[in-house]
Amino acid sequence: MRRRVISTIACVGLLGSLAAGSDSAHAGPQPDYTLQAVNPATSLPDRLKTSGVYDTAHHNIVVFGGATGNVPLGDTWTYDGATWTQHSVPGPAARYGAVMAFDSTRNEVVLFGGSTANGIYLGDTWVWNGTAWSQKFPTHSPSSRVYSNMANDPIHHNVVLDGGFNFGNKSDTWLWDGTDWTLANPLHNPGQRTSAIMNFSDALGSVVVWGGTQGIGDTKTWIWDGSDWTALTTIHNPPLTTVNWGSGQLGTTGELVAIGGYDQATQAISPDLWTFSGTDWALRTTSSVPNSGTGALIIWDPILNKALVFAGGDIFGQPVPGFFNLYPTPLTPPVPLPTPVSGYWLSAADGGVFSFGSANYLGNTTAAPKSKPVAGLASTPTGLGYWQVAADGQVTGFGDATTYGDASALVLNKPIVGIAGTPSGHGYVLTA
Repeated sequence: MRRRVISTIACVGLLGSLAAGSDSAHAGPQPDYTLQAVNPATSLPDRLKTSGVYDTAHHNIVVFGGATGNVPLGDTWTYDGATWTQHSVPGPAARYGAVMAFDSTRNEVVLFGGSTANGIYLGDTWVWNGTAWSQKFPTHSPSSRVYSNMANDPIHHNVVLDGGFNFGNKSDTWLWDGTDWTLANPLHNPGQRTSAIMNFSDALGSVVVWGGTQGIGDTKTWIWDGSDWTALTTIHNPPLTTVNWGSGQLGTTGELVAIGGYDQATQAISPDLWTFSGTDWALRTTSSVPNSGTGALIIWDPILNKALVFAGGDIFGQPVPGFFNLYPTPLTPPVPLPTPVSGYWLSAADGGVFSFGSANYLGNTTAAPKSKPVAGLASTPTGLGYWQVAADGQVTGFGDATTYGDASALVLNKPIVGIAGTPSGHGYVLTA
């Protein structure tokens, strides 16, 4: 007879867990979004007017240039969610106010334009392949400019550039196909603007632009369909008196987000955070007052399911230090108190689960393919679910245990030996 080896014993005091969970039912209103300071192991030097984007092909944030004071920078950095790494490679000249976008069709980062310390506006095009920069020499190109607006358009397989500044605001729209720029000839136009909120909206399946510094105030949100701009009139809008917003996209909701900015009416940094759902703008609440400054980068990391907010400036033109994670606050709906129960589970190395007392059996991984034995089990706060984790970091959930990712694709120095759920039940921690 083959004997099973018990690898983990999960003993859960369900009454205590459920009572703790019920406290959240009486908590005050939750903020819409959570802002959380982060301290990377190695840090990007403070800067503002920098350029950055998430490189989906290489799973990191790429940042180039910017300025400290009036000194432009020409350095390249990547961030993997924990550590900043500088890449000492040849590349674009030092500059600030350039624009970057990830070209999802060609799996490379595109950089255009900017300005030097002497106020010389640039009109060169560069691409980053994850390890090196290469300059492109297109037959056609936008004119030299700074503070343009640019976003990837995965639907039409190009990168869209709009506006910018070169001794006056620009109103032209250009499309990059990986080889050449094409001047679009739309029937309608958002008008002259720089440093606008521009990104691809998952909800609309289109590039969206709003606001910016412009000659005439425009409350409309403009949608690009691949050949023309369409004005969308919304009920609500961020205030037009605020310019140079930090802007980006939140991947979990697909919303566009605008934070901070310079409020010309109060001559102060705005504490507001606005989101665009695809139909309207909404002023949202945050867990703390944003301290990102003007023109901050907001870059969504789909692996961490959080945006990184950084590289803004203060009203005196100095960099605002620090890094913040921004993400939708997880909902904690009221959990009714059930009848007190007690019990526990045992998990075997082959994935078998044995329940005792009032602990319900909800499934196991004995039939699931796995390269390593099961190393641990953890209960949800309700006692109505549990997670199993294998030594290679693979996580499987049963009952009301939602999986939020695992470590099976990572190179581990040591095998995983345990798992612990968070008090909210909206996450877990793996221990190696």
